[in-house]
Amino acid sequence: MLATQSGAYAVRISAAAAAAAAAAESDLRLSLVVVGSPDRGQPLDIPIASGSLAEPADHPLVLTLGALRTVSDDAATAAAAFSSRGPTNDGRLKPDLLAPTGLPGASISGFAGTSASAPHAAGAAALLREALPSADRAALVRELRGRAIDIGAPGLDVETGAGLLSLGSLSGLGLLRPTGADEASLAGVLPTGAGFAVVIYRGPDGYPARFAHLLTPASREPVALFRPNGAGSFDRYLPGAPALVQSITTVEHGDALLLRFGPLD
Repeated sequence: MLATQSGAYAVRISAAAAAAAAAAESDLRLSLVVVGSPDRGQPLDIPIASGSLAEPADHPLVLTLGALRTVSDDAATAAAAFSSRGPTNDGRLKPDLLAPTGLPGASISGFAGTSASAPHAAGAAALLREALPSADRAALVRELRGRAIDIGAPGLDVETGAGLLSLGSLSGLGLLRPTGADEASLAGVLPTGAGFAVVIYRGPDGYPARFAHLLTPASREPVALFRPNGAGSFDRYLPGAPALVQSITTVEHGDALLLRFGPLD
């Protein structure tokens, strides 16, 4: 039904006794979905939040986002009242994560609901995919869930899933690197000015080449990274260059690297 005029609407669902008994025996569930009203000032009189997820959000292969309640600039700690939640018909926990919605100061007025939460997760997944290029879909989902901040009260994971979407601080970037990366290092001597250095990488395998600058002093950020490829030439990573020119995405423990540095500022 499409409401074309403002006002209060009522819906009544009825079933014959025989049909109701058959539904009960087969454990069928009849759901009524109202689009656009509960989060726009017109809540339902008798809402039932539990099990309110609709298709396709209940699918096992779908990363389902719930909307995070926001109050001014304060940290939110719960799902928004309008946000659908699990469990699914077969008892699985949903949503997978919560993400912000309707942030104060948003440039698009009225952009709220899970329609705003989903792009947050898409952006986070894109950042993880860039930092962990070998990760497949399942690995990215595990990373997103594993890095989430658990904000649910005991027994409320059907509302909050793994918790609040989080990748850590923008300045640290620590959560975008593999476990043990804080102890990683480059063994070798850097030039005092512009020039090259041959170093050995010591640290966890799969360290993203895009974060090589975190392994050197801030004043000695490399402008290029090369690695022998065994075919008489070098693979390369050039910070800021487009992907089509890059032939290194990650480095492994024990890799010999040739770093090129620009002049000191």
